[in-house]
Amino acid sequence: MLTANYPHPSIMLLFIFFLCIIRWFLLASAAFKVTHLPGFFQESALPFHLETGYIEVDEVYGVEFFYYFIESERNPSEDPLLLWLTGGPGCSAFCSLVLEIGPLKFISERYNGSLPNLVYNPYSWTKWLIDHQQFFSNPLYIAGDSYAGKVVLLVVHNLLNENDMEEQPKFNIQGYMIGNPATGELIDFNARVPFAFGMGIISDELYQGTVKEWQRCNHGLNYTKDISSSLKYQVNITTSGYRALVYSGDHDILIPFVGTKEWVKSLKFSITDRWRSWHVGGQVAGYTESYSNNLTFATVKGAGHTAPEYKAKECLAMFRRWISHSLL
Repeated sequence: MLTANYPHPSIMLLFIFFLCIIRWFLLASAAFKVTHLPGFFQESALPFHLETGYIEVDEVYGVEFFYYFIESERNPSEDPLLLWLTGGPGCSAFCSLVLEIGPLKFISERYNGSLPNLVYNPYSWTKWLIDHQQFFSNPLYIAGDSYAGKVVLLVVHNLLNENDMEEQPKFNIQGYMIGNPATGELIDFNARVPFAFGMGIISDELYQGTVKEWQRCNHGLNYTKDISSSLKYQVNITTSGYRALVYSGDHDILIPFVGTKEWVKSLKFSITDRWRSWHVGGQVAGYTESYSNNLTFATVKGAGHTAPEYKAKECLAMFRRWISHSLL
């Protein structure tokens, strides 16, 4: 969970039964302030506010969610809040904490049997925490990447439903952000071969041999998914006036940006800012296009599946501009 605008993340380790999250404010939680971490020797104490804890979501079965919370270093009382959900499904929140948008990162060095060393990450994002009432009025954004592209939309959908029913507390939701998102659509997977061909990974002959219809799996089996596609949630939420940023690392072959761009176009929103490059430090950091209904699509040049892991500086710049309602 996270406060947005500047450095640091807190992330749920597990994401199950989101409706329980809506009640987190009302349930007791065990929170602990962390001032020191093994392997962090830059300063005597951590240079940011880090809190971890467990939040009970099921009294009968004793189910709890673990979270990291890192407070904004700029203006916590006014900065936007960002709830970051880790993808997978089932990936550890610790990955996002030290590899993507968190305030810490590992020092890359040969393993010698000792604990890894940690350093402060100047390109981390600032996050939010959920059961502290002083943050109720802050603008709230829900975000995540990879498989969380499906989960984020469901989270926003349910929170908005709760708001419509005048449930308390009422969340000040402003929008969502998804990176290299899985949608559940075949377009995510069908884009892999054209992407590999365009990147020069496969030959002309091999590519031409794949351009035909064939069936790998029998989709006629009696099997039902809870959410087969998140696109209907995309349409419903964005056309209701909520902001959205969809971004893709342009070197991701798992969910290639060409497929993501195709389904974004399939929403048939009018273009408000045509395809162009966006820059960081005078260099091209990617390409972007904006649409009606406050939807922005962007690529991150040279980034893989979890874009902030590969291009931290560029992703932070993208996030700051978008969260402040500026053009990329």
